[in-house]
Amino acid sequence: MNISPKVQKIIDWRESFSILPDDYFFEIVRMYLGEVKTPYNKQKLIEELGAFIRKDENRRNIIALLDSSDIKLLSAVWLLPSCDEKKLESFLEPQFSLAEVYERVANLSERLVLYRAADKKSGKVQIKINPLLEDELSSMLGMNALVSSSENFTPSELESVSFSLSNEFFAVLVSYLVTNKKLCRADGALKKHSAEELKNIFGSDRTAVIETLVRSMTNLSLLADSDSGLEIKWNVLSQFAGLSFQNRIAYLCAAVTRFSRRTLIMYAQLLTDALYSVQKKYVTRADLKKIIFVLKEKTGGHELFGAGRVSELLRRAQSLQDDTSLSDSGISDLVIDNAVKFGVLEVAGKNEQGEDLFKVSEQFINPQQSEGESVQPLSVDAAFSVSVMPGASLTQLLELVKFADAVQFDTVSAFTVSRSSVMHGFGLGMNAEKIISVLQKMSPYPVPQNLCVSVEEWYSSFNSAGLYKGYILRIPPESEKAVLKNPNFAPFVRETIAPGIILLDFDCDETACRIIQKAGLDFVSGIKSEPQKQDPAGFSEIYCGGSYTDIFSAQKASQTSSANSAALVIEQLKEVLSSMKMSAEQKECLLERIERRVIVNPVQLRAESVRFEVLEAGGMDYTGKIHVIESAVQGGSLLEIELEDSPVPLIGRPVHLNKISGGAELYLATTASDEPLVISVSAAVRVKKIRGSAFIAKECGRS
Repeated sequence: MNISPKVQKIIDWRESFSILPDDYFFEIVRMYLGEVKTPYNKQKLIEELGAFIRKDENRRNIIALLDSSDIKLLSAVWLLPSCDEKKLESFLEPQFSLAEVYERVANLSERLVLYRAADKKSGKVQIKINPLLEDELSSMLGMNALVSSSENFTPSELESVSFSLSNEFFAVLVSYLVTNKKLCRADGALKKHSAEELKNIFGSDRTAVIETLVRSMTNLSLLADSDSGLEIKWNVLSQFAGLSFQNRIAYLCAAVTRFSRRTLIMYAQLLTDALYSVQKKYVTRADLKKIIFVLKEKTGGHELFGAGRVSELLRRAQSLQDDTSLSDSGISDLVIDNAVKFGVLEVAGKNEQGEDLFKVSEQFINPQQSEGESVQPLSVDAAFSVSVMPGASLTQLLELVKFADAVQFDTVSAFTVSRSSVMHGFGLGMNAEKIISVLQKMSPYPVPQNLCVSVEEWYSSFNSAGLYKGYILRIPPESEKAVLKNPNFAPFVRETIAPGIILLDFDCDETACRIIQKAGLDFVSGIKSEPQKQDPAGFSEIYCGGSYTDIFSAQKASQTSSANSAALVIEQLKEVLSSMKMSAEQKECLLERIERRVIVNPVQLRAESVRFEVLEAGGMDYTGKIHVIESAVQGGSLLEIELEDSPVPLIGRPVHLNKISGGAELYLATTASDEPLVISVSAAVRVKKIRGSAFIAKECGRS
């Protein structure tokens, strides 16, 4: 029999109640249904709880009593797969501490909004939203409830035009790298003379951008460290240039360290999706980190990044080559930093809290850079000066910088062609015909004749002597004539260096072996060479447009309206309570329940449902602290312990209270330690029992 997902959720919710410890189960039942009469049937009581929630008035009041902090936490539960307290803390910090997360989850569980259930496959206990309230809550929950409101924000006037990493900027830097390989110190900072030269070329101090860009290019294997400095990997750079402008920017932003290929792709895609999801919003850094966190969790179990949660993917990827010193939060910060430096994110102003508000640059969402080869933005004068206007593709520009030196970056960038620059181009495999062809294709006007003549003369000089790099075939001299006349082989012969020594022009080992086999040269046994380092695989496409932008699909509920509704419900309940005849202690307990928003209907105001319990003790109240601890030990509840020398309270399950001469020691099991912590009760500034935590205490360790 097939069961619908919604029905299955309701079954899971009922089961979660059936396995609660009896003390906590009956406490909940008494709060909502009144005193339990014997004999009783647990399943019948659970059905009655469900009926209580289904009543329109009760459901309406439960929703009305949710405040903005409740909505934030519930939105996190709604968005995050396999949600638990630790994940909530990571996601919601610094707004919520771990103690606050535990306490609020326990409170929302008391209010029947949340429940906990073990995953059928993993067995891990997860926090879930009550399926009986999902329909009402679904329109209130989502990313809109978690990010800063920016609807009424007016961008400030920027003092200067924001920087944007363009094809021209990138190409000018590559041009400088061709002849200045040792521009950086060992720590990645620009050397003083390089910084000054680049400042002159770019017309302003772009040190921070250039250092970051060089670091990203190195992490992407576009550059490689060598004894002579940074070597340009032209084959990898060519693949990179073939990507779209957005893809290139995404990869450069994501390359904050030496990631494995899979992890690099993941962060590039996460950033792209995040940027598209906020393209019409003003967001803080914290907002962006939350969005990346959610997207990462949502995609962690999808085919895009392989099986398992993203954290598991990261661990697998890190075992290959990732920098494991960086946390997920740290990586997100660095990726955002890169996005700001490269002009993908622009500072639009500050919010009321003084935090920077960012907007996504229009250049990223709607790039104006041409990626075709039809644009002719170049002009060449008789003095061998080359002017490049915006619009060229990066592929075009990279061909240019192989033989032209950058002089000035500007709206119209300036290059110069010289004997030395052209010699560099020849060394990279270009010839006179190729250089002239590149210039002609990029210019709407004929290339000056004197430049063509000079390039050809320089090429003749280059060929008069040379240091060759390529494939050398050594054969018996008597076989040379037959080999050279072989029609399959002859097109690849570059030069006969000496009798029986032939220089060949193959692009790779695979081509060489294939042609030799095709030519029938069976006496050539294979390529004899030192093992070569393989270049990384090509760059995968990053999808632009936002694959997971539906995290913003829900509309934010009106918090003003919600607050007014909550105040009205609470006031009505207090009025009913004040008119009832019962002891002051009973009224005080019920009033505390109203303040905790556990009571949603006057029928819950029953004197017989009150059970007096001390939940907190501190200071000099040593006996009170002992009482709270003993109660927690007996009921298996969580404790929050505040110590003098600790800025953050400890959360854990009390395993044992050891009374010794002169005091008492508490053994506290926490998620942070395999062994229980031993705490002197007298050293505890405050001891607080987290209400309703009996059924979640096992998550904080076992004795």
